[in-house]
Amino acid sequence: MNSNTLLIFFIAGLLGASACGGCGDDPDNSAPAPDVDMSQSDTSMPPDEMGPTGEPDLPVVDDDIPGGLLLRMTPGRDTYPPGIRLLPEVETYDASGAVAAYDWEMTVEPAGAATIVGDRFELAEEGVVRFTACTVKTRPDGSPVCGWDEVVVNTAPPVIEITSPLPGQMLDATAHPVITVTGQITDSFGEITAFIDGEPLELDQDGNFSADVEPRFGINHIEVAASDGLDARTSQAIVNVMWATDYAPITNPPVDFADAISLRLGQLFIDDRVGPMTSPDGTTVTQDLADIMSLVINNFDLSSQIPDPVIDQSGFLLRVPSIAIGKPLVQIDIIDGGLEIFVQMSQIIAQTEGNFTFNNTVLDLDGNITAGMSALISVSIDKAAPAAPIDVSVSAISVAVENATPNFASDEANAIFALASSVLRTTLEALLLDTLEGSFVDEIPALLAGVFTALEDVLADQSVDLDTGLGAPITLNIDGTVETLEAVFRDHLTATLNLEASTTVDGVWPDSRGTALLYATSPPAFFQQSRVQFGVRFALVNSLLHALWQAGLLDAVVTDVVPINVDNATLAARLPPVVRPPLEGEPHDVVIELGQIEIETEILGRTDRYGVNISTGIDFGLDQGALGVTIGDMPEIRTWLITSSEDQPFLSPAALRDLIRTQVWPQFTAAFAGGLSIPLPAPDLSGLGSVAAPLGNLTLAYKEARPLAIRDGWIVLDATMEGTLPP
Repeated sequence: MNSNTLLIFFIAGLLGASACGGCGDDPDNSAPAPDVDMSQSDTSMPPDEMGPTGEPDLPVVDDDIPGGLLLRMTPGRDTYPPGIRLLPEVETYDASGAVAAYDWEMTVEPAGAATIVGDRFELAEEGVVRFTACTVKTRPDGSPVCGWDEVVVNTAPPVIEITSPLPGQMLDATAHPVITVTGQITDSFGEITAFIDGEPLELDQDGNFSADVEPRFGINHIEVAASDGLDARTSQAIVNVMWATDYAPITNPPVDFADAISLRLGQLFIDDRVGPMTSPDGTTVTQDLADIMSLVINNFDLSSQIPDPVIDQSGFLLRVPSIAIGKPLVQIDIIDGGLEIFVQMSQIIAQTEGNFTFNNTVLDLDGNITAGMSALISVSIDKAAPAAPIDVSVSAISVAVENATPNFASDEANAIFALASSVLRTTLEALLLDTLEGSFVDEIPALLAGVFTALEDVLADQSVDLDTGLGAPITLNIDGTVETLEAVFRDHLTATLNLEASTTVDGVWPDSRGTALLYATSPPAFFQQSRVQFGVRFALVNSLLHALWQAGLLDAVVTDVVPINVDNATLAARLPPVVRPPLEGEPHDVVIELGQIEIETEILGRTDRYGVNISTGIDFGLDQGALGVTIGDMPEIRTWLITSSEDQPFLSPAALRDLIRTQVWPQFTAAFAGGLSIPLPAPDLSGLGSVAAPLGNLTLAYKEARPLAIRDGWIVLDATMEGTLPP
C-alpha cells in the first residue's frame, strides 16, 4: 500500500473519532439535547491498533471494508408527535474515507417505539427513540460500522389550567390581601419546569400548584408558563383580574359623587403681600387678587368719576378738575364667611376750584387738597344651597380721610377745612367714597364670583359625545354643582363640587362590583402654602371610565373594523378600564389599563379567541387656561391565545399585537382627542376695561407650580395664576 493510501486512512480514522466521540457503537450512550444534531458515525480505530506512543501503527488495509456510517432521520425537527413517519438517510464510507455503498440494517430502541412502513419508520409512542444503522459487512475484527440518531417524540407541550382566580374577576383587599393563584399543569412525557410571572413555580406530584402573587391596584396580569424540556414550545396560561382596596357599588345615575372635585384658593392666591412687579420693558406681572385690585385703583380715571361741579349750592361752589392717587396699598385676608379688604392711598392730590361763603365772606377754594385715605371693605361669600347661586357681595364698607391738608388760595378757607366737622372735609370723604364704590368696589364681586361660578359653569349640564369607531357612539352627560364653600381664616377658600354623570346606553355588565377604589374616602390632601389647587377624587375618574365601560364602549361586533378579512369578529372587555398611579420608573402622571379584552374571530370555518391587555401613560398639563390630558401614543400591549379550533390560530398573538398598535389604537385614542381638556376657572376681567382702560389688556394664565401628585386618593394639581399687563 502506498504512502498516500496510508495517509488517507489515518486522516479518515481521526475524522471518524472526532465525529463520533467514541459513541457510535455504544447503545448505552446518554441522549444529547434535542436541539443538537445527533447523527453519528463510527470510524474510530480499535485501541489495540494504537502504537506505544499513541500514534497508530499503519497496518496494511483492505480498501474495500466499511470505514464509517452517517445516519440522519428526516424530516429534521426538535420534536415529533406520534404517527409521524421518518425516512432514514444513510451514507457509508470505505476505510479510505471515500463514499462507498454498503448494505446496512436498522434497529430501534426501545423495541416497538417505531414500526417499518415501506421505507419509513412510523413513530408509535412518546419518548426518546434511538435509531441505529449498522453495516452488514464487518471490519477485519468482525465488528460492523454503526451510526445512530435519536429523536424526541412528544405529543404536545404541557397543558396549564388556572382554576383561580378567574379571568375578569374583581378582587378586594379584605378577601384577597394577596392573589392566590391555583391550578394544574399536566404533561404526558417529560419533566415540567414552571414559572409564574417569571418566578419558579413548585408543583406537587400531580402537577397541582398554588402560589401567592403580591397585588397592586388596577389590572393584574398573571402569567403561568411551563415547558417539559422536550417540546420547543412553551405553554402559557394568562388571566387578568382587577384588584382594589374596595369597590363603590353601582348607583343610578351610575356616577354620583359628593365631594368629587375641589377648588382651593389659598391665602397666597388672594394676597401674598407682594405687590405687582414691573419688568424692564414695562410689563407688569401680578400673582394674586390683591395685585389686580391694586392695578385697578392705580389705572382708573378718577377724574371722570367725579361730578362737575361737585357742589353747587347757595354760597358753595366746588369743582375738582383732576385727582391723582399715588401708589396704593391693597391687602386682602380670608376671614370667616368671606374676605376683608384693606385699601390705603396715602398720596391723593385733588385739584380744586370754587368758592365758599362764610360769615358773608367769600373764600377762594382754588388750589388743591393733599390727603391720605383708607378703606375697609367686607365681602361675604355664600351658597345657601346646592341649587342656589353663589352669592358674593360687599357687606360693609367704611372710608376715612387721613392727613388731609388744604392748599387753597384763601388762608381762611384752609382754616375752615381744618375743622373736622366742616362741610368741606365731609364733602371730600363722600366724594372719595362714591368714587371708590363706583370704580373699584363694584368690581370685587365679579372678580371673586367668576372664579367659582366658572368652575360650576364648566361642569353644569354638559354632554360629551364619544365614538371610538368600535361600537355604537355613546354620549356622556355630566352635571356638577358647587355644594359647599368654606373659608378658613387667612388660610384658604375652598369650593367643593358634587358630580353626577350618566350615559345614553344601559349597562351591559350588570354583575360588576362597581368602581375600583384606590384608598378609603378622605378629604382632599392639598399642599400647604399653595396659591391654586385643583383636586379630583381618583375614584371619580375611574367611576366615569366604569360608566363608559358599562355602556358598552369596549363591546361590539367589529367585523367591519378589524383590518383583515374575517367572517365575524367580536370584542368584549371583561374588566373596566382603570387609572392607577405610576409605578417606579414609569414617566407619566398616571397610567390607564385595559385588561381581559377578548377578541374572537371566525375565519374560513375556524374560531380563534385572543386575550389583550393594554396600558399606557396619561399626562396632564396646563395650556391656555385649561387642564389638558394627553394619552400616550406608545402603549404596552400584551396579546395571548385563549383557545383555537385548530392546532394554530389564523393570526399569531404577535401579529394581532402589531395590528392593534398600528391601526386600532390610533383610531381609539382619536375619539378622545377633542374632549380631554377642562377649562380652569379664572376671575372675570371683562368689566375692568371700562373702569380702567389699560386693564382691558390684562390677561391671566395658569402655570403649573409642581408636578401633578396623587395624594390619599386625590389627583392634585398645584398651580399659580399669573396676570400680565403689557406696557
